[in-house]
Amino acid sequence: MLISRPEYFTNPDSKDKWLTALNNKILQVREEIITAKANEADKLAKIARLEAKISELETAKATISQQTQT
Repeated sequence: MLISRPEYFTNPDSKDKWLTALNNKILQVREEIITAKANEADKLAKIARLEAKISELETAKATISQQTQT
C-alpha cells in the first residue's frame, strides 16, 4: 500500500506537480496496456500487472487528493 505524507503537499504547487506526474504515469501505463493487448494478447500476466499498476497509481492519486483537501 502506498502511504503519502501530507507534509509534502502543504505547498499547492508541490501537490499539483505530484498529481500531474501521477496523471501522466497513468496515461502512459494505459497506452502500454493498449499496445500490449494489440501486439501481445497472449501475455496475460503482463496485462494484469499493468492493470494492477494503474490501480495503485489511482489509489495514490486519490489518497493525495483526500489528504490535502481542507
